[in-house]
Amino acid sequence: MRLAPSWGWISLSALGSALLLAVTNQVSVDLAQVPLLWALVLAMYLLSFMAVFSKRSLYNRKLLGTLLYLLTPFAAWMLLEASSVPIGILVPGWCLWLFVATTCFHGELERRKPDTNKLTAYYLAISAGGALGGTAIAIAAPLLFDDNIELPVLLVAVPLLFHITGRSAMNRSSRTRMLARTLPPALSTLICAVTVIIHFEDLSRKCHSSARNYYGTLHLCTGRINGMKARLMLHGNTTHGAQVLEPDFRMEPTTYYTASTGAGLALRLNYRRREDKPIHVGVVGLGVGTVAAYGRTGDVFEFYEIDPAVIESARKDFTFLAGSAAECRVHLGDGRLVLEHQLRAGSKADLDVLVIDAFSSDSIPVHLLTREAFSVYMQRLAPAGVLAFHVSNRYMEIERVVSRLADDAGLPSLYLDNEPDPFGLDSLWVLVTKDESFIESMPDYVVVRRPGPGTVSMCSLWTDDYSNVLEIIDFFPKGEERRQ
Repeated sequence: MRLAPSWGWISLSALGSALLLAVTNQVSVDLAQVPLLWALVLAMYLLSFMAVFSKRSLYNRKLLGTLLYLLTPFAAWMLLEASSVPIGILVPGWCLWLFVATTCFHGELERRKPDTNKLTAYYLAISAGGALGGTAIAIAAPLLFDDNIELPVLLVAVPLLFHITGRSAMNRSSRTRMLARTLPPALSTLICAVTVIIHFEDLSRKCHSSARNYYGTLHLCTGRINGMKARLMLHGNTTHGAQVLEPDFRMEPTTYYTASTGAGLALRLNYRRREDKPIHVGVVGLGVGTVAAYGRTGDVFEFYEIDPAVIESARKDFTFLAGSAAECRVHLGDGRLVLEHQLRAGSKADLDVLVIDAFSSDSIPVHLLTREAFSVYMQRLAPAGVLAFHVSNRYMEIERVVSRLADDAGLPSLYLDNEPDPFGLDSLWVLVTKDESFIESMPDYVVVRRPGPGTVSMCSLWTDDYSNVLEIIDFFPKGEERRQ
């Protein structure tokens, strides 16, 4: 049965916009949610329109179809190995695949362009299709699915759908030629299907529940830490906390928050803890609440978390908050905004330790790394307080931004690249403090950077008006990933 022309126009246009949003979501999760990346992906989408609807169309079905059948399995591989593929391959790879895929469907859309008397309906159908595809990815998919399955589904479907758009030409072909034309898309679809199945099979084997909302996808998984069964929280493909399930080790700090990490040192060796006095701690980014394991009677730990699903999981699936001896308060909202609100309400110089660890998956919320945000943090810190930034990231050298902020404020920064202990993961931290006695108490693996000329590698000072993610991206990292 052949679709009416208007439905064909709508379908082809919807596929293009669905691909645009699905790839944008993927790139944003792996990097930063900044307009620069959205514009780059959007440019590929718009260029595909220009290529096929220009006065002299560049659309060549045979050439682009071949590229599509070759590149789609490559895109499926990038999805499967996202945590280990260099960003210098990921971003160009996704952009190239998006350009080829959208050019294929937009080329078929242009090939079906009607006579002048039907152009109004044609362009209206293109607009409706674009809106439909965008709605399916941005609104319907998060409501219907607990995981990001739209991009994997599109990867499997794209070669087959493009092949179907040329069925009229196949009907006029001999059986041999029809088989020759069917084999490449069939192989491409098969490879993508197998890759996607492996991806979800691996995920389902480790994870037993998922939750999805505007802020991303959370997976609750099981694993082992130091040989003992543990429960883990994953955001995207990044571990955001874990708890050992053995009763004697439930309150043992794990992953990025063990005793030798920046958070562990700040919480154990800050000036009030050295005097055996209660401490007041702020933590931007709840995770599973691991930091609460350091709480003692009389302490107050305030957590700032923007994602309600994270708060629900930390309270329901993990016991760090409930089992802590400290008073734990959880604030729902953007960490910086809540800190500013508390500052205006009179909470000033009241935090002995402030931990900044709000980097979902491996993307970074830039507004937490600006001069203005740094000023808010320092106003909330006690004079001898410690500001701890968790800067582990697969692709970006966030420590350079933090060191530049500290240098601008005339403060030393302490760089910690510690090896994991039996309960932890390799992690990177930058600590900022005015407390010289705290700095002197640091172990040998802590590198102290004093403010002054030549102490900070080339990096711009980020403000609310200016930031440059490109200058801190390590496009082809040589070492192991810093965040797992």
